[in-house]
Amino acid sequence: YPAIVLAIVLLVIWELVSRIFKLPQFVLPSPSAIGHMLFTRQAALSQAAWVTAEEILYGFLLSTLVGMLIAVTIARFDRLGRFLIGHRVANLDRQVSEHRASFGALDSFDTNIAYGKRLKCAGRYSKQGD
Repeated sequence: YPAIVLAIVLLVIWELVSRIFKLPQFVLPSPSAIGHMLFTRQAALSQAAWVTAEEILYGFLLSTLVGMLIAVTIARFDRLGRFLIGHRVANLDRQVSEHRASFGALDSFDTNIAYGKRLKCAGRYSKQGD
């Protein structure tokens, strides 16, 4: 209930600001102008939304296919997998080391988590699975 009231209040303020200051439509269109455009140009907006939805679907399918091919390649060729995963962990190690001095919050970060050896939680080490 409070969220609905807040949304209505914000829409009213937005409408008033755009009318009182007579802002150009391309700078800050009023909510009523947006609603009018949604109603009058419904066909064009529906067509554009459909094209966008298709592009999203094609992008998702393509990224899924590429990701699966990469995963199968890494699983099939053990050396390649070890190289890529080892390179990523080494890169993470380097980044943490470079930024440790800049950010005090990273002082408690344990890079061994990436290796799966141990966890550090509030200065206490424990084995995984405990």
